[in-house]
Amino acid sequence: MTKEENLAGTVRKARLYDDDCLSGGCFSGQELEGEDLAGLELKEVRLSGCRFRDCDLTGVSFYSCILENCAFEHCRFSDSYWKSTEMKGCKADGGDFRSSRVKECWWTDNLLRYTNFSDSRWERATLERCDFQESALSDLRLRGTILHQVDLSRTELFRAVLRGTDLSQCAIDGIIVSENCAELRGAKISAYQASVVARLLGIQVI
Repeated sequence: MTKEENLAGTVRKARLYDDDCLSGGCFSGQELEGEDLAGLELKEVRLSGCRFRDCDLTGVSFYSCILENCAFEHCRFSDSYWKSTEMKGCKADGGDFRSSRVKECWWTDNLLRYTNFSDSRWERATLERCDFQESALSDLRLRGTILHQVDLSRTELFRAVLRGTDLSQCAIDGIIVSENCAELRGAKISAYQASVVARLLGIQVI
């Protein structure tokens, strides 16, 4: 990859000549700091081992992309759109994903602790072994989404709609929900998790 073909240069070229669309390309080991990627459309782009620091990805769209082993430090993804995109082995702790849309995506082995996914929508997505500990998931809407070994410990789930979602393989200890646990109505939980919910409702299990 020549200097002119690096990720930062390609982003600037997309801004100038390609109507904010970055189509195709494989970028490995790239580092971007303070870069403005807001509103970009990425189509069939592969990012491997890249690091982003303090980057603005507000309103960015990912279509059929692959993100693997990337790190996003203090990055903003609010109003982002994800379609048919695979994200695996990535770290985005503390990221702002408010009002994001995740559709038909596969997310595996990602660290997403302390993130803000409030008012987000996940539709027909698959999340496996992802860590959302202590994240804000209020007003989250799930539709046809599979969660397998996802860590939701101490997440804030106020007004989240989890009806029909199988949480039986997920960690839900310490979740923050409304007083009547309405957020969990219609969700599937394990026998062990039932005792966790009982404690949330003030019921003593003996």
